[in-house]
Amino acid sequence: MPRKRKETSYKESDGSDYQTESDVTADEDDEDSLTDESDQKPPAKKKSKASSPKKTSSAKKTPSVKRNTPIYDVDDDEEDLLPTEFRKTVAGGYAHTNKSKLKISQANKGNVPWNKGKERSALQRAKIAAGVRARNREALLKKLAVLGLTEEEYETKQKKVSNLRDRLWKLKKQNKEKAERFTEHLRKLEKGEAAQKEEDRLKQQSQQQAILQEEQQQQQDVEVEEEEVEESNEEENADDEDSANEKEDRDDRLHPVLAVFTPDIQWTPHTFDPAPKHLKQRLVRYNEICPNKGPGGLICCSVCAATYSKYMSSTLKSMTVQRTSKLAAESEELLDMLTVAKSRLVESVKGARKKPPPVPSMTI
Repeated sequence: MPRKRKETSYKESDGSDYQTESDVTADEDDEDSLTDESDQKPPAKKKSKASSPKKTSSAKKTPSVKRNTPIYDVDDDEEDLLPTEFRKTVAGGYAHTNKSKLKISQANKGNVPWNKGKERSALQRAKIAAGVRARNREALLKKLAVLGLTEEEYETKQKKVSNLRDRLWKLKKQNKEKAERFTEHLRKLEKGEAAQKEEDRLKQQSQQQAILQEEQQQQQDVEVEEEEVEESNEEENADDEDSANEKEDRDDRLHPVLAVFTPDIQWTPHTFDPAPKHLKQRLVRYNEICPNKGPGGLICCSVCAATYSKYMSSTLKSMTVQRTSKLAAESEELLDMLTVAKSRLVESVKGARKKPPPVPSMTI
């Protein structure tokens, strides 16, 4: 089955001496093959009539520079379907296919490359560079002929394009940096506003606490002064009877009479049966309430359902009243206990202020 070859494209340079790594490698290989052929000339082969085809006009024109450009553009799927003659290059060789490249790579797997560690002389490198520049210049001239430009105009346009690209790149970089700085500035502003709000809140809270403490201190000082004045007046003008009454009042204030809890709920009994014999109270029976002489309850009739609902509502009301009264009694008891504790604290403070502090014992 004949094979086909996909066209391999080469980039044409812009006339400068700059070249890519792949171009340099390919050019070095080509020039190396040329130098090897010039150094070692193979023996001339005898031409046979069968193997010497007629020279055509295209064969007579030999290119000045070796180029490995295929004639046809084919896809990878159609590469192996083309005849061998379609893969023939301008230089007279045959282009590789994917299968041939795969076979060569598999055969060379594990072998040392033929040009490993090869060192070229300065003369060889200069020769290769000159060949590369000549090939690039030829390609550039062809391109300029198509575009209708001279080398000076082309270089001017290339410089303009390069400058424009640099300007665009710098502009994008500046815009990006500006956006980053703006974002950072906004973040700092938000963070600063939040910190300022928190600081203001804490400051306001501390001021309120200081004002409240100052008011409480002033109130305590006023109360202490009033109590001291009252005590001094009472001590001057009090007699035995007043002191006895004061003592009774103090005892009543220190030991108030605590309120008693309200009694429990007086449940209203309801029954379907006669009352027990030990109860003197006559219980209400549902068969007496029901106008239809039914059993009574929610599912008896409308009258019995209303009566039973009223009974449940009264029970709930009684429970609520009892709970509220118990909570009120407990609250009153706690308030009385706090009053007693406060009065004892006031008496202790008064005694501590009148009594001189103890003198520490000095041991020599």
